[in-house]
Amino acid sequence: MNFTSMNEQIETGSESTKVGNASDPEKKVVVVLNDKIDVGRLMNACAHLAMGFGASRGSAQRSELLLLDYKDASGDSHSHISGLSLIVLRANSNQLRVLRQKAREANITCIDFLSSMTEGSYRDQLERTRCTEPENLDYFGVLLFGAAEQLRPITRKYSLFRA
Repeated sequence: MNFTSMNEQIETGSESTKVGNASDPEKKVVVVLNDKIDVGRLMNACAHLAMGFGASRGSAQRSELLLLDYKDASGDSHSHISGLSLIVLRANSNQLRVLRQKAREANITCIDFLSSMTEGSYRDQLERTRCTEPENLDYFGVLLFGAAEQLRPITRKYSLFRA
């Protein structure tokens, strides 16, 4: 990611870091995780959700992520950390299924992770998912990305995730 290709500046100490587009509505990321699954498996699911979401962004869309280059006092760089809000909420599998459907109907970017995507090789996981009827899919998590005012109506009923 080329930080100088972004067109709004935020002051960070004595330097400026270019980020985002000031004319875009406020964007955010919301991750909703299945509170019935153990935390270790949820961390794995969350990592897959984040990787899938990042991979889904084309180079023209990456500026929406407000990826920043944080520098510590020594000048060492901690780059590609988003300046966007990222909220983690909790729900059960059926609520995640409904949330995913609402997001798709509203044309909101949505990435999901299923129990069928765990254990065995990726080939086993693909086959297991392919053979599972939609109503039988067990959701571990859903990641949503969009304007805050677009996400709020479909996520406001969920509580913050607590381990």
